[in-house]
Amino acid sequence: MPVPTRPNDPHEISTADFVFTDCNDRKWTAPNRTITDGASIPSAFLSLIGDRYDDRWRGAALVHDAYCGAGNSGGTSFHRAPWRSVHRMFYAACLAGKTPRRKALLMYAAVYWGGPRWNVVPSDTVPLVFANRKRTDLTSDDRLAARLDLSNVSQLLRDRQFVEVADFIMASGRRGVSLDALEALLQSAADSVHVGKVLPLRAGSITPKVAREMKKAGRGDLLNSTNDNRVNSGGY
Repeated sequence: MPVPTRPNDPHEISTADFVFTDCNDRKWTAPNRTITDGASIPSAFLSLIGDRYDDRWRGAALVHDAYCGAGNSGGTSFHRAPWRSVHRMFYAACLAGKTPRRKALLMYAAVYWGGPRWNVVPSDTVPLVFANRKRTDLTSDDRLAARLDLSNVSQLLRDRQFVEVADFIMASGRRGVSLDALEALLQSAADSVHVGKVLPLRAGSITPKVAREMKKAGRGDLLNSTNDNRVNSGGY
């Protein structure tokens, strides 16, 4: 496992290769000397997680950082897979480490909402993506990344929206939601904050697309939830 880089520094550095094998038998490697901050989620959301070096997600964070952590740009794994695949791997590795499902969903939502994305259109072309949807040089991931680019949205608005998302996850019960449903919800939330509004994730406010995903995932019961549970530091 990683060891501290230096006193009073939250980052650690690995002393050997670390490999996570997913359910499709794909191997994800964090090479020796990978730098990690233990949680691998945007710092603004660390308070929702608790101990960043909890063993249940420490290995997942190490591999995730190998693929997208800024300090590992010279590593052999850095950006060697699409950004969505890397973030989904992080979720799978969290579950493999016995992270409770809702907490794993919360961590996945954090990296999907505010984590890095690469091999996508530059942020200054975002208006063009929305204005010309017939462009053939844009992949589906390009268009998705453009929707999720919140660089022009205030941090306060982004954080307020993520609290709504976190509350929704916490109200979802032990089964949680599917990743497809969660991504659809986050995409709708991003569309909302782009126009300066927080999407309230309460009864009657779920978009038709999210509702379809929820029903497909067998969680249509959540569409009638009052979602009164609030985020806390434990119990999930």
